[in-house]
Amino acid sequence: MRRYVIDGNFTAQHMKMNKPELDVALSDGKGYMVSEGPYQSHLQQSLDSKERSTCSNHRAINAANINKSNLQSTGIGATACARHGCFVPHSVVDFQKGESVNFHQRVKSSPSLLLPPVLEIIPAVGKFHLAAHKLSCFPRSMSQAHRQEVYDDHMRDSNWKKLVGIGEVFFLAGE
Repeated sequence: MRRYVIDGNFTAQHMKMNKPELDVALSDGKGYMVSEGPYQSHLQQSLDSKERSTCSNHRAINAANINKSNLQSTGIGATACARHGCFVPHSVVDFQKGESVNFHQRVKSSPSLLLPPVLEIIPAVGKFHLAAHKLSCFPRSMSQAHRQEVYDDHMRDSNWKKLVGIGEVFFLAGE
């Protein structure tokens, strides 16, 4: 059975560019970040709702409702293997309004999203969550295309290191 964790980082904000027409993507949607055009189309169709956390200190959700007109994105969300922590290709998105809590309701109300009926979603905090939040510096002022390529490169490198490390685990276990 495949298990994945989905998490977001809300310090990975990205500022709007002065001249977005000069931003040229070299690998749009070919790595870990989703393709910009279809994702923006999905966002146009999505309902904009103001959610509030019932938890007294859930800053990620409550911060989503703050006006951030100078930001192109308010964070980043990624999907990873729950067992190995490897990032899933073409599953990383920029958040536009912060974290959404009513996931099932959002999927039902979206014309472009569909979940398989046999899919079981178990809310939990995976080990990916802990490692993802150790990154302290995120590029706020680079172009969207450059930012996407930097994230793709970091995730590719992370997956490669995990793949190489798995071989060491099996080698040491055989001794």
